[in-house]
This record gives sequence, C-alpha cells and structure tokens, in this order.
Amino acid sequence: MDTKKGGEWCCVDAVSAPLVVDGNGVGVVVIVKDVTEQVAAERRLQVSEERYRSLVQNSLDGIILHVDTGDLADAEVLAANPAACKILGYTEEELIRGGTALFFRPDDTDRRFHKVLSEFRRTGLYQGDLVYWRKDGVKLPVEVAASIFNGADGRRVCSVNFRDITERQRVQRELRQSREQIRTMWSMLHSVREEEQKHLARELHDELGQLITAIRLEIGMLKRLPTPLDQQQVRDKLMDLEVMVDATRDASRRIAAGLRPRALDDIGLAGACDWLINEFGRTSGVPHYLHLSHTEFLLSSEVATAAFRVVQEALTNVARHARATRVDVTLTLYEERCFRLLIEDNGSGFDQEGLEPKASFGLRGMRERIHMLNGHLEVQSRLGQGTRVTAEIPLAGDVFRDEVSTKRRIVSTHVLHSALAWRRCRASPA
Repeated sequence: MDTKKGGEWCCVDAVSAPLVVDGNGVGVVVIVKDVTEQVAAERRLQVSEERYRSLVQNSLDGIILHVDTGDLADAEVLAANPAACKILGYTEEELIRGGTALFFRPDDTDRRFHKVLSEFRRTGLYQGDLVYWRKDGVKLPVEVAASIFNGADGRRVCSVNFRDITERQRVQRELRQSREQIRTMWSMLHSVREEEQKHLARELHDELGQLITAIRLEIGMLKRLPTPLDQQQVRDKLMDLEVMVDATRDASRRIAAGLRPRALDDIGLAGACDWLINEFGRTSGVPHYLHLSHTEFLLSSEVATAAFRVVQEALTNVARHARATRVDVTLTLYEERCFRLLIEDNGSGFDQEGLEPKASFGLRGMRERIHMLNGHLEVQSRLGQGTRVTAEIPLAGDVFRDEVSTKRRIVSTHVLHSALAWRRCRASPA
C-alpha cells in the first residue's frame, strides 16, 4: 500500500498479527517495510522487458534463442521472432518442436564448420556466414552473429541473429562477373586496336604505297622517253596515270571511311546507312532492305555515330557468320522522343548461352555503345531461326534543329541517292 513518508508518498509492505493486551482485549501489531526501491526496480525491469520484446518482435533480422547443448545442429529452440519465421518458412511452434535440426544441417566433413564451432565454444561469440535450410528445401546463405549467456533457469542460452544475404551474394557475384568482363573486354580491345593498326599500316603500305610508287615510276618513264613524243604515247601514259590516281583516291576514301565514315557527317544517318547496307550487299551478295520512318533523322552526333556503328557491326556479323538470304534494317523515330534501330536476318542464328567470350565481344561492344546513351540493346537469336538486334535510344535533348545543316543534308542525300541510282544503272545489264 501507499503511505506518506516525510511528506512524500512511498510504497510499504505491511504485515499484521493479533496481540493480547493485559488480558483485557486483543490489539493488532502492524509491521511496516519500505519497498519503494523494490517496486521501482520491478517497474524498470518491466519496461526493459517490454522494450526488448518490441525490439525482437519488430527486428528485420531473424532472432532465435536456443539451449546451448554443445551441438548447434541439434538444440532445443526456446523462441523465434517473426522475421526468423518468415525467413525460414516455419512457424515459431514448428521451430520450438523441431529444434535447430530443422534449419541447420552442417556437413560433418566440413572442416570450416568444425573450426567455427571450436572458436564459438571457446569465446562464446561468432560472426560470419553460414548456410541455413528453408522449409521448402532451399539453401539459404545467412550472415550470423551469435553469443552465449546464462539464462534465468541456470541453463546456457545461445542467441542467434541472422539475415538473408542471397541478394547480396547475387550482387557480389554479378559485380565479379562484370569486373571479369571489363578485364576481358579491355584485353580484347587492346588486341583489336593492335590488329586495326596493323591492318591500317598494311593497307597504307601495300595499297596506297604501291599506287604512289607506280605513279612515280610512270612519271619517271615519261621523263626518260626520247623527245619529241607523239600524241598517242602521251595520251596513253596520261590515261595510265589517271587510272592510278583514281585508284589511289578510292583507296584513300575507303581507308578513311573505315576510320570515320564521312557520309555520316555529310548526309546524315539515313544516307550513311543506305550507303553502308549497299556496300554490304555488294560484297556479300545477300539481299538487303532498308526501311525508314523518315527521310532524314536529325540526331546528335553521338546518337548517329552509335547507331551507325551498331548497324555496321551487325552487318559484319551477318556477313561472317549468319549465312543469311535476307537482311532488313529498320530506323524509326517515335515522336522525336525515342530512336529505334532494328536489324533482322534469317540466317543460322546462335546459342546465346553457349557463346564464347571472344565471339561475344562485338555484341558487348554494341550494348555498351547504346548503354552509354542511356539506351537499351537486346539481341534475340536461336539456332536455325536467325538473329534480331533491337536498340532503343531516348532522345531527350538529342534532336536538334539546324536549318542550314538540314538543307545541306537534304541536298547531300539527293546527291547520294542519285549517285547510287547511277551506279546501279551502270551495273545492270543493258
């Protein structure tokens, strides 16, 4: 009961007993004990227990209390919080009935586990990774923090906090794979650059160098010819020189186009792709079709270059590996917000899962080009069913309006189309 002590209320525990007074009557003796501190301590303990219970019940980590029997794989479970039940797929009653054997099944031959167990028995603490088993039979990698303390009944109790790290391990695995791919791509890029430099040097030396040497020899022969020369001799030599000069010009243009296609700057993406796909058809003999949603696409240089290189790489792959009888290239602009590129062939296709890293270098290069522009590239292929390459690039701020550039490109496009039509007429039989 409560009473006043020094003007303040305090808690007391009173015990009464009967007492005979002088034989004339019965009195009562009251023994009073101040228990204020004891009550306050009990209240603090109750608040602490409620706070602990709230923390355990609302924790996102799984928490299990089990008896420390020396065998972590066969111990009595005392309690489990909702997070532990959700992660493992068991109810708390099932865990209490089945014990730790329900979810913890270490391999007896696992030396690492025995080392961990020995350290845990020695120090009473453990932090690290283990493997638990869900109720549905799925292995679950978990991060564990465990400790041992003495329970109220004198038994040693093990407290285990754990969390599912499946997603973390997946991200780490993908990160390692990404780093390995970067190293592989860098190695391949270095090799490709060296090969391109060798190829360029070889073309400059073997083709341009030989043509220039031949021109110089022809000029030297003209100087050494006796004078006077008749007109026919001069005309023949000049015609030879003209042929060599034209061949030199064509070779230089072809080499320069391999480095940076001038058509992309002069006539835009549509005209450059028209030239590219016709060159592909001329060298491969594969029927080809170009589909355009617009006569011209006013794109930034970065987007146009990336799209052109993707088409170039895809056509190169078709020519080398596909054995196709038809190729379709489609360029589409959606309300000036998204540019879409599609290259389809009806060739042999390939198994994307079994593709070797070296063979997939070109595909990864295309994908990285598009990703750098916040776009998305998808490759769909199956053996015997052809290949479909789809790239989509958002155009927020990339479409520009330059009236002079637009007029120049339109005129250049007409010039290119006229030149292509003239060349086709000359190539066709009379």
